[in-house]
Amino acid sequence: MRWFIILLALLIVTPVVAQEVSIEVVKRAAVVYPDSAKVKGIEGTVMVQATIGTNGLVKVVSVTKSDNKILNEAAMDAVLKWQFKPIPKEYNITIPIRFKLSS
Repeated sequence: MRWFIILLALLIVTPVVAQEVSIEVVKRAAVVYPDSAKVKGIEGTVMVQATIGTNGLVKVVSVTKSDNKILNEAAMDAVLKWQFKPIPKEYNITIPIRFKLSS
């Protein structure tokens, strides 16, 4: 009986989770490696948060984490050019952009 009351309490206070939105990339723009980063041998990852509109176009981007700020602009510029399959409502997604020099 005790476990039933706990389970019931969990069901009452647990919020209903909205249906997940399926995000599908239709067009992925190439990332241009900044020359200044190449010369200095800078590599790293930039986490770009993007707001995707219902038409599948990226509306707004921002950097949430970066290994080196010299890479930020190139990462945001690329993600702004991405296109996604249209979705029923705006959605925020975080996209990792990796910069790695070839050996």
